[in-house]
Amino acid sequence: QKREKITYVENDLDDGIVDSDGCDSDDKAGDEKDLPDDPDSIHDIVSRLLKNEMPHFLWTNGIDGQNLQKDQIFNHFLGAGSFTTKAGLCVNLRNFQWFNGVNPDNYFPRCYRIAVEDEKQSFIEDFRLTAARNILKWVVELKKATNSLHKDQENKAMASNTSADEGVLETLKTTDVGTLSKAQSTGATLRDRQHLWRKWTAFQREPQRKRGIVSVTLIETALRACEEYLNTMEHKDIDVSLDTPPAVTEKCWEEAIQQYYRVIHDGATIQNWNTYADMCEQMLQQLQKVNAQLKIEGMRNIWIVKPGAQSRGRGITCMDRLEQIMKLVYGHPTLFTDGKWVVQKYIEHPLLIYGTKFDLRQWFLVTDWNPVTIWFYKDCYLRFSTQAFSLENLDTAIHLCNNSIQKHYVTSPSRHPLVPKDNMWSSNQFKEYLSKNGFTNTWEDVISPGMKKAIVNTMQIMQDVVKPRKNSFELYGADFLLGEDFKPWLIEINCSPTMSASTSVTAALCSSVQEDTIKVVVDR
Repeated sequence: QKREKITYVENDLDDGIVDSDGCDSDDKAGDEKDLPDDPDSIHDIVSRLLKNEMPHFLWTNGIDGQNLQKDQIFNHFLGAGSFTTKAGLCVNLRNFQWFNGVNPDNYFPRCYRIAVEDEKQSFIEDFRLTAARNILKWVVELKKATNSLHKDQENKAMASNTSADEGVLETLKTTDVGTLSKAQSTGATLRDRQHLWRKWTAFQREPQRKRGIVSVTLIETALRACEEYLNTMEHKDIDVSLDTPPAVTEKCWEEAIQQYYRVIHDGATIQNWNTYADMCEQMLQQLQKVNAQLKIEGMRNIWIVKPGAQSRGRGITCMDRLEQIMKLVYGHPTLFTDGKWVVQKYIEHPLLIYGTKFDLRQWFLVTDWNPVTIWFYKDCYLRFSTQAFSLENLDTAIHLCNNSIQKHYVTSPSRHPLVPKDNMWSSNQFKEYLSKNGFTNTWEDVISPGMKKAIVNTMQIMQDVVKPRKNSFELYGADFLLGEDFKPWLIEINCSPTMSASTSVTAALCSSVQEDTIKVVVDR
């Protein structure tokens, strides 16, 4: 058996806000190979014979199911756009905090419809707070890097021809490319520290006139902003008057963001940063307790900007400057007025395989919404980028793993040779890889349960916004990224997931999932 059934009784939920302009389907023209136009083919002959007959089973990419007979089986539900469009999923998951105490921030990177005024302001505040947290990380990681340098300098066994900065870089390296280890649970820290130290040593080598130095007030501003955020999260601001000015003024934020760019992107340093190292570390420890996404944030404040109702990676870009994001969105008046732009926090520290980014496409089938009945397909597949992973370059060829995007790129010669040439693995191949590297039970204990929980939670909250129909079913494709601790993060859900046999992996899996779907719907 290739499937598992998860059934939940009906729950009383608040109505979500439905984005009703359809769904994100990635099964569209462009991924399929051209088929011969033969009017005498068996499919065309059968089609002509049945032209005037009423079908009892319909599987189509269309979504018009308004005029169906009760006994007709149809592969769509009305209202599924509430979670199969980027904008719909973004807004409806916010209701989760009122449902069984589930916080979507635990499995869905925070997301905003940036063309909606209220959400635009929330995004600006989020970008600024993320920058503040990143400054604290910069201080803490630089402290750890300098401590490592001092230890190396004290190590008499160091080779005499190894300079101090080369020695610390060597100690800060993660495991060999393609090898997973327990160190990956702290991989974000190691990777950030290595990047930081390169910037720092380059800064030290530059002449005095070229050195960029930012005032220590940047750290003080970041600490004030984070303290105010903590007070809000811990409800310590209940008795604070609404007339009380914010901890950081608008003008101060504008200056702080520009200074943040100089430090993180341009390699400047902060004056007397080590004075605040302990305070920054303590503040980050407190933030970790209330912010489930702190580990995946990184330090560069990268966000994915998406046209809200497009699929297959079209129009998506990665950006790390607030003013550029605003210019992109507000520079497209048609898309802006439709309110379809979505901006989502980028996972800056994903799990890598051989130094390459990948995502997972996981199928699941819904056969009823009352009660919610979900069939979770046991097999899925991984999609690799054609390029080696790097945060220094925000090109979509590196950061978007959709096959419809990657098929247009030539594999980089710098990518590890063990990454599959067709950029795909089955989940069984991934499990074998995990087992060989000492993570035998990680799929069963962490990855698969995490994906199931995210899907079940999402479907439960959508129960009141999707129109149930007893003879309908729908197969969905959920896209996940894994953090360095193997935790799955839901990125999006697609209706009509592509069944194109684009590789040997999908050729085998897609035919199986279609066959097994029909077995569930018709034969059970």
